[in-house]
Amino acid sequence: MLSVKTIAIVLAVAAVAALVVGYARRFTQNTDGGLVTVRDFPQLLSALTATGGNGAFWVVLVPNTARGDGNYANVQYSIEGGRVGMDWVLLAKRNIEDKEAFTQFVTAAGATVTEEVGNNVHYLRVSDGPDLAKLGQDFLQQVYHVTPEDKLRLIITDFSWKPESATKNI
Repeated sequence: MLSVKTIAIVLAVAAVAALVVGYARRFTQNTDGGLVTVRDFPQLLSALTATGGNGAFWVVLVPNTARGDGNYANVQYSIEGGRVGMDWVLLAKRNIEDKEAFTQFVTAAGATVTEEVGNNVHYLRVSDGPDLAKLGQDFLQQVYHVTPEDKLRLIITDFSWKPESATKNI
């Protein structure tokens, strides 16, 4: 039979473990945003603007665009210095290959592209010009032939996204 002291120690250890797990869950980010379509871009951008801070972002992966590195072409929206912008991150081989296409498309739409470096990663940033959600939609539709129905994998960090009308995971 267990003593009262042993039971108290076991309960104390269980309580501490529960606190640690709860604390870890609170600070562990779920980055899987499910699947979205380009039609969700305005809502995503609004959610990022309303609930995100510096460093918050969302990324969509463009299906059927991976090269030998296994990484898909992707477009990111993020907050830097309190400003929302669209980023073309130069990590995926496909993004690197299509750097000029992105730059030409964005500048033709009236926006300015600047090359930035963050965390030792080069990227192109657009934070001015026309409607950024529409600019991203148009780029993916015209350059990658993404349709309004195509499902794109969404990665999110540091903002609240409640996909009321977003595509549900299949």
